[in-house]
Amino acid sequence: MVISLILCNTFSDATYFSKGHMPSVYYMMPNFALRRQILGEIPRYSNTGHIADSVDFMVEQVEKSDRSTLASRLVIRSTRSYIEPQRLRHQPVTIVESFDDPGTTQEIQDDLHKCYPEARQGPIKSGGPYPYLSAANEVNIYILIHLKSFVNTKLSPYEKQTDS
Repeated sequence: MVISLILCNTFSDATYFSKGHMPSVYYMMPNFALRRQILGEIPRYSNTGHIADSVDFMVEQVEKSDRSTLASRLVIRSTRSYIEPQRLRHQPVTIVESFDDPGTTQEIQDDLHKCYPEARQGPIKSGGPYPYLSAANEVNIYILIHLKSFVNTKLSPYEKQTDS
């Protein structure tokens, strides 16, 4: 059961990312080919700073991943699928997006906003494709704001304090 959503630089339709490959072919590809496929899509930043560090971290994670993990990620991403937002229309949704490089096109962002027209917006001025890493403090603030609506309910994200 989904109670709420916090979406960060995301999309609602995987069709944009399927490149005509049959997803099952990824399970037959060697590790280096899978890595190259994923790393080829990660943007490179020449500047130093939080955004470049976040991209470096993601590259490091891809390089450490085993073949089945890489293949699974590519299969999930390349499988044509679409969320059904009508099932979640009445749930609290927060969309956190970077303005400088959200990692998706404007069309993909617009489709996401059409799916969740009532969603709270969490704009991040400079977060790159991985704002949860490069602008973690800002993302955490949006998470806290999102979770505040559940305080003092049975769904509270906070532990109840007992008097000792």
